[in-house]
Amino acid sequence: MRFRHPRRILCLLALAAGAACAGGDTPVGPTTPPPSPDPLPPGALTVSVEGLPEGAAADFVVVGGQGISRSATAAVAWSDLPGGAYMLTVRSVRTAQGTYAASPSSFPLSVASGAPPTLATVRYVPLPSVLALSVEGVPASVDAPVRVIEPDGDTISTPASSIRSHASRGTWSVRADTLATGGFRYAASVAAFDTTLLHGDTARVTVAYQVSTGAIAIVVAGLPSALDGVLQLTGPGGYTRTIEHTETVTDLVPGAYVLVASAVSGNAVVYAPHADTLRLTVDASLVATPATVRYVAQVGRVAVSWAGLPNGSAPSYTLFGAHDTIAFTGEAAIDSLPAGTYALRASAVIAGSVKYAAPNATRTIFVTTGATTSEHFAFAVVPTVVDIVVSGLPSGAAANLVLTPPSGDSSVLTTSTRIAPTVPGRWRVRANNVTSGGARYVPTPSAYDSTIAAGDTLRLPVQYNIATGSIAVSIAGLPNGVNAAVTVAGPNGYTRPVPA
Repeated sequence: MRFRHPRRILCLLALAAGAACAGGDTPVGPTTPPPSPDPLPPGALTVSVEGLPEGAAADFVVVGGQGISRSATAAVAWSDLPGGAYMLTVRSVRTAQGTYAASPSSFPLSVASGAPPTLATVRYVPLPSVLALSVEGVPASVDAPVRVIEPDGDTISTPASSIRSHASRGTWSVRADTLATGGFRYAASVAAFDTTLLHGDTARVTVAYQVSTGAIAIVVAGLPSALDGVLQLTGPGGYTRTIEHTETVTDLVPGAYVLVASAVSGNAVVYAPHADTLRLTVDASLVATPATVRYVAQVGRVAVSWAGLPNGSAPSYTLFGAHDTIAFTGEAAIDSLPAGTYALRASAVIAGSVKYAAPNATRTIFVTTGATTSEHFAFAVVPTVVDIVVSGLPSGAAANLVLTPPSGDSSVLTTSTRIAPTVPGRWRVRANNVTSGGARYVPTPSAYDSTIAAGDTLRLPVQYNIATGSIAVSIAGLPNGVNAAVTVAGPNGYTRPVPA
């Protein structure tokens, strides 16, 4: 311990000793308070800065207890800091080369009193530059032909939308080429874009594609499938194309187009377009301009009538031509038929459980140009028939069949039988074995279970086949009245003695 006033302290000690010698009754004077401890020596902190371009100012602050807060813009050495815990926080700085940020941006420090300086380093790193690219207007799942050229010269082919970043600063370039897909072309709103980015900068670039071509949806109708149309499409810049069938013509420059259709002939029929010239305007759009060319045959007409059906019933007809088959119902007139020979068939009609048909249901008719060919069909009832045909039995032998009609009332048949007219529905036949002349006959098939529709004929043939055989045994050489000792043995344990 270091003493500042030695003389005063010696006097005080002398006075105290004299008082002690005087005895206990001597009063004691006032005492001196203990001295204060010496203050602690200060601590030191040295902060260095790395990573910034030459001449760039840093920005950091040191905060500690007792309200200490000090900031600096460059490397610094403080030697008068109270000992204790501190926090160093570094702020990002903007330089001529862009933005730099510290890594880490803050960290704790400990400064000791009277000790060597605490060393700390602020390390700055450049923030990455960012190119945020957005591509719009292209069809789903189609990659746009957009290229990004980075400052180092590397080229990146982007998908439909992407974000690219790079640690280096410099000039970024975006190049958007024309997109061709699905028969259309798409042009970019920004075909070329260049921008210079510093560290930490972000450039947002949107490349919007728009359709730059159009289409024409051409429908060719009214011709037989084997006959081609003759159409000529012309447009801007000397464009020309021949069309024969229904198709959509794409990748067309917007503008005015003309579609001219010519007459064609096939199988002695002339087909002329309803309108031979169509003037069309094509816009830049995914929606095709419609154009319909309808051919009309220079032809005749067929009219059909009927009688003999109950109320509420109508017949169906089929008209067979060289190139077309037309189905229709009831009384009808078929127009625009190419002149020539046709077959007209009237189908049978089922009304309730009764079938109706017209005599001469299929007819050959002739259609002439500009005239009407008329046909009339008179319908009559067609009976329902069940025909059981028995074969294979010897002459005079009776079959053994059980017939069950839809009513369920069974009957026995012994020969071929035709039941007409009768009712439609489920008919069943069970054929049993027949024995005749010592032989057994087996039917094929042994049973039928069939359903007949109204007006149809159900044929149920039953073929009997002999299922047993015989052996003729001849015995000779024995006296009259003497039995032979002969036995016939066969399949399935068959045995039989034959005495004669």
